Amino acid sequence: MPDAHAVLGDHGVLPLMVAAAWYSVMYLLKTPRRTSSLSGKAWVDELLAGNHRRFREVMRMEPETFHQLKLLLLDKDLLRPSRWVSVEEKLAIFLFIAGHAASNRDAQERFQRSGWTITRCFNEVLRARDTAQSKMVSVLQGLFRNRKSFVQQASEMAKLRLQLRNTVSNSRLSTTG
Repeated sequence: MPDAHAVLGDHGVLPLMVAAAWYSVMYLLKTPRRTSSLSGKAWVDELLAGNHRRFREVMRMEPETFHQLKLLLLDKDLLRPSRWVSVEEKLAIFLFIAGHAASNRDAQERFQRSGWTITRCFNEVLRARDTAQSKMVSVLQGLFRNRKSFVQQASEMAKLRLQLRNTVSNSRLSTTG
């Protein structure tokens, strides 16, 4: 078996040491990036328990509206909590990004989550919103399917009101004259 010095030569050890040092700095000696004392869930809980005006500034809606939206998405089974992320936090991630035109990286910093988690949560809420919207549109289409008859009935009612008004006006004129 050849000697290591014979294989690497006189100058082969230094590049190997530099490569090992670079590898250890890049991949072994990591410092965590998301180190805020408030996790995303804790921050959302703080917002919900805090001042209504602050909540409105951050989430762009009233806390009551936020709760109603959360309940709607849960009741319709459009959004579910995952093992690590609650429905409130998913909804807050979506509203934070949409309401502030925030980047994925801004949301990572605010919610202390990875970029993949932020993307997944945003897309889940977006799909839930689209599904809810399409369901509402189909309900409205069902209500107004007979739009022509609805318009005809409304115009007939307007004519009847006008006739009634004219009749009442004429009867007042005839009693005073």
